[in-house]
Amino acid sequence: MKDYILVENKDFVAVYKPQNTNMAKFSLELKDYLKVEDAYPIYHLEFKVGGILVYALNEKTYKEFHALYKRKQFEMEFLAVTVGVPKNEKGIYKAFIIYDKKMGKFTHIPQLTTGAVQISFEYNTIETADKISLVKMHSGFYLPETIRFGLADLNSSIFGDEIYEGDTLAKNTNLALILTGLRFKGKKEGEYYSFKAYPPETKPWSYFDIESVLKI
Repeated sequence: MKDYILVENKDFVAVYKPQNTNMAKFSLELKDYLKVEDAYPIYHLEFKVGGILVYALNEKTYKEFHALYKRKQFEMEFLAVTVGVPKNEKGIYKAFIIYDKKMGKFTHIPQLTTGAVQISFEYNTIETADKISLVKMHSGFYLPETIRFGLADLNSSIFGDEIYEGDTLAKNTNLALILTGLRFKGKKEGEYYSFKAYPPETKPWSYFDIESVLKI
């Protein structure tokens, strides 16, 4: 667990959750390692998604951070490797969607339909290599599966995403989506916390110079 911790203080801890890691199990292991009574995640990461997590270590900090998060003031940066290139190489993707239980995935829906959820994220195609692309996305809210839907809707499904047809080049691979950057306001005036994390040094990530990309 020690190798996954990015920063730790009396109020919160920022950590890197590896891909294919159960959130509940990871949280328990973190709490045991820190020897604390409680560790409150500000948001959750899906099993298949790796990246930065923030845990509050007391209720006061949790309420403060979660309020910031709900106001979309947690600036999040995702990296994904996609199959193909988005039909517009950069822009702001917006859609109204709903989760279809029968299909087991999100789908488009008219704006005024009951249960419709609006999603929005900024994206930029950084580099292409053969049949894949490296895409950077920014959002003020954590929405990994809706990012998966959005990129698929842009004709560039995330590599390894069998639900949204991103497994055409390879089967049974890790989902190439990582929460690599996080920035949010601290408790003091003018104070900000900023964190970076790196994807695994494996294919398809190894086709790109990730270190240079994360400096952009």
